[in-house]
Amino acid sequence: MKALHLIFAAALLAGPALAQTAPPPVAPAPVAPAPLNAPPAAAAQVNIAVGVFKCNAARCTADLGVGLADALMNALSDTGAFAVYERENVPQLVQNNFIGTGSDPAAGLSPVDVLVFGNINVYEPDSASGQGCFLGVCVGGKESTIGADLRVVDSKTGRVIATSRVEGKSSSNSAGISFNGVSLGGTKSSGVDKAVGVMLAQAVQALRSKIPANYYR
Repeated sequence: MKALHLIFAAALLAGPALAQTAPPPVAPAPVAPAPLNAPPAAAAQVNIAVGVFKCNAARCTADLGVGLADALMNALSDTGAFAVYERENVPQLVQNNFIGTGSDPAAGLSPVDVLVFGNINVYEPDSASGQGCFLGVCVGGKESTIGADLRVVDSKTGRVIATSRVEGKSSSNSAGISFNGVSLGGTKSSGVDKAVGVMLAQAVQALRSKIPANYYR
């Protein structure tokens, strides 16, 4: 009987010690490495559409306004910072309060977040520049100038979120053009094309710097 009491007492003393024994640690599961050909994460972009530029300059034509809109669309798309939508959407968005014509208005909301409108206020192609004459012999070149006012609009509210004035100049007798020290190339054949190139470089830079960060997604 005394032996049974001793065994029972030993069991009581060993119980708490066994209960306090921690379980062996579990090794963490191995992490599988990322595949070598995994595509990079998509960069944030601004969903944007460009309207046809309006002509407010005397020598400006409707074709120039269309051409500038196309050129700006291409320039914005090339940066990778903008998802550019066809400008034909712009009049429809404006006229329909940015809502599609389907039966479900919510489903017809355009993905475009920003609209860009431009007014061509200066257009002087191939005007005389630095020209001088002596004994009937004239030397010098021609200068082309084009300038526009840009208006950046929130497509959902109609609020103007930024404006900018951009201008390009070039001489037809120069081999190239530059903007802020960055060469844009060019040839001697078309001073107008080079002036447009300078203006578009300014426009892209202005849009990238003035569109708020919350429009990127």
